Amino acid sequence: GYRLFCEADGWDRAPRPWCAAKVPYIYGFIQSHYWDVGFLRYFVAKQIPNFALAAPMIALSVSGIWSYAAHEPVRFVTLGLHQGGEHSLQKKAGVPPPRRSKGGHRTKAADGRNGGYFSGEVLVYVYQWAVMVLVATFVMNVQVATRFLACGCPPVYWYAAQLCHSQPVAGRALWAYFV
Repeated sequence: GYRLFCEADGWDRAPRPWCAAKVPYIYGFIQSHYWDVGFLRYFVAKQIPNFALAAPMIALSVSGIWSYAAHEPVRFVTLGLHQGGEHSLQKKAGVPPPRRSKGGHRTKAADGRNGGYFSGEVLVYVYQWAVMVLVATFVMNVQVATRFLACGCPPVYWYAAQLCHSQPVAGRALWAYFV
């Protein structure tokens, strides 16, 4: 694309504006110029219906990320590098601390399952999910936010399953939304 659009080679017209950038990036130029995609550019009154359509997925995502962070805030804040004890946020949220064996490893739940949604292995996916929610909400075309989050983010479904299992009323609402 660079040679075709940026090098003169006998052209009559001037090179496109993206050619003069430090890093010539045609995709970013097209998104900004033709689709008006950029930080907070979709926060206009005419986009309210699109935000309303994306709101359930964004709300589910924020709830899932917050629940994970509140379950073990020390692990969440320290990128999983430090396994601390109880934290005041856990106490405020009313979330019991995870059960651990004497060696510090997570014990199995009463029904034989290991950790589930709140396990340490999920942490990296929750970080990815948080970045995706921020990008979908503040940078992207909000019309594709639901597809973006539903297709590229498994923790959405892990959290939905955990919510359906632990809170039947919320589970029915989720079933209604996804069906």
